[in-house]
Amino acid sequence: MMRLTNVKALQAFHLLRQGATILVSILLAKSWIGTEAIGSYEKLLYIGYTISFFWVAGLIQGLLTSFSDRNAKDQKAFIFNAYLVFSGVSLFFFVLLWIGQKPALLLLTGTEVLPFYRLFLIYLLLNMPTYLVENIYLLSSQSKRIFQFGLFSFGGHLIAMILPLQLGYPLAYSFYGLITLATLKHFWLLLLVQRKSKVSFRLDLIRPWIQLSLPLIGYALLGGLMQTYDNWLVNYWYSGDERIFAVFRYGARELPLALALAHAFSTALLPEVRLDLRQALQSIRQKSRQLFH
Repeated sequence: MMRLTNVKALQAFHLLRQGATILVSILLAKSWIGTEAIGSYEKLLYIGYTISFFWVAGLIQGLLTSFSDRNAKDQKAFIFNAYLVFSGVSLFFFVLLWIGQKPALLLLTGTEVLPFYRLFLIYLLLNMPTYLVENIYLLSSQSKRIFQFGLFSFGGHLIAMILPLQLGYPLAYSFYGLITLATLKHFWLLLLVQRKSKVSFRLDLIRPWIQLSLPLIGYALLGGLMQTYDNWLVNYWYSGDERIFAVFRYGARELPLALALAHAFSTALLPEVRLDLRQALQSIRQKSRQLFH
């Protein structure tokens, strides 16, 4: 029986994410809601990606890189403080986009109103901190838990989005389903933090982590600008037509399965590189050869 390593578990996790995203897109296109409603949903996904991709990626990489430098007591406090930081940044963007709805929408989409906007913001507020779950399991070498959380998270996303539509309910009920799913995932995170962490607010842990993460956040921002700019450009020229944005998003969508495997591979090996560079280099050589084939 094949042993489920951290690398394989995280690769499976990312494949589940990509598979759920693609399957939801296919089923939405075959549903009764129409291209305009799909365009509204895709605009919300674009907004969610734009406000989160850079800081989530940078903070996670900083966490995985610096976690092993701490002793066991500090590692427990680190997990608690990581939850505080992720929740705080999520709350900041939630308040910013809720209060500044019109200027935010004008800047990002060229329109002042977008259906289900505030429902989606509630979903983001609850969901963004849950990016910590698979990474806490990664730091604990609980590969089976990574896979189990992936099944729950992305299977739940598929059900939350599609089941209400199959039952004849309007798209708003899909967002209620997403909020419910995000609440359950956040509860999962809270239970995990309770088991793995120690309640202790520690600026001496947060400050070096943020300092290490800032260049990584900048690097992630530069890497994702092209995708964000493409979406913004289509919104700029066709701001009043959600149908065109839906056609663009579906037409420009790739099937980045190989990239998902490579990203998961590099992420999973970050803690190993920090712990033992020589052993990690051997692992990189062996596993990258398997990935290459």
